[in-house]
Amino acid sequence: MNVLLTKKLSPTDLELIRSWGWIFEEVETLNISFVKVSEIPKAETWVVSSRNSFGVTKKFIEQAPEIIYCIGNWMKEELIRTGTKSGVRSFKSMKMLAEDLVRKNFKSVLYFCGEEHRQELEEG
Repeated sequence: MNVLLTKKLSPTDLELIRSWGWIFEEVETLNISFVKVSEIPKAETWVVSSRNSFGVTKKFIEQAPEIIYCIGNWMKEELIRTGTKSGVRSFKSMKMLAEDLVRKNFKSVLYFCGEEHRQELEEG
């Protein structure tokens, strides 16, 4: 099987792919530029949707509100590993997360994401 990898993978992941006998080529299609964040506003809850935003989330984890919303099990586990005292609610999709946020009627939400992201949260 021939595979085009559009994201840089770890050496462990690459070895796994090689063990399957797959032929692959790596072509990074995104160039991620991280923004330095020195402070964040206070909010009733946080939403973390991107692995790329986890570094900033972790940096300010001591300021986390009572609950943090996230997408996926990986993010949930990483947030828990930070030792946060916040509750962590994980959702399979942003649409499901946004629907839950609407029901909670928060007045302020801090969204940790990249510049290019899907619009489900804003639409919700």
